[in-house]
Amino acid sequence: MGGAAHAATDDMKPYLEGSYAWPKMETSGFSATAGVGIVRAGINFDRFVALEAFGAFGTSDANGGVYGIPVSLKLNSAYGAYIKGQYPVAPHFELFVRAGWLHASVEVTDKYYGLSGSSSDSSFSYGGGVQVPFGNGWYAQGDYMSYYSKNSDSIRGLSVGLGYRF
Repeated sequence: MGGAAHAATDDMKPYLEGSYAWPKMETSGFSATAGVGIVRAGINFDRFVALEAFGAFGTSDANGGVYGIPVSLKLNSAYGAYIKGQYPVAPHFELFVRAGWLHASVEVTDKYYGLSGSSSDSSFSYGGGVQVPFGNGWYAQGDYMSYYSKNSDSIRGLSVGLGYRF
């Protein structure tokens, strides 16, 4: 019994990830891609399940037009929590899915008239991807996430990043 308890604590490892995403932001006739920095911190409860916290900030605006008027849409911030299911397919290749909740705050600027406004809301969020472990505790990651989807608004896209399991 002591060996099993020891093995369970060995699996409970925290991790930290940094990623860069290019999500497509869509709302009321507007669709453009922005740049977003992402930080995730989590803990693996065992080899297959983890719980993680999510934080993001906009690094570049999504620029486009609505009815001929140039508009800029920026993610001010986002935060959330996810449960993550993961499966090691091979020694250096893992698949994962995550589902959770995300709160996002965005700002819209009309570049023609100089008007701006902001909005924030929460949504169910989900996605999946791959992780490729290398070195001692390090891994590369790629995923596709639906960060936010409600009514006719959505934030979805790819990200790539690096992580470290402590």
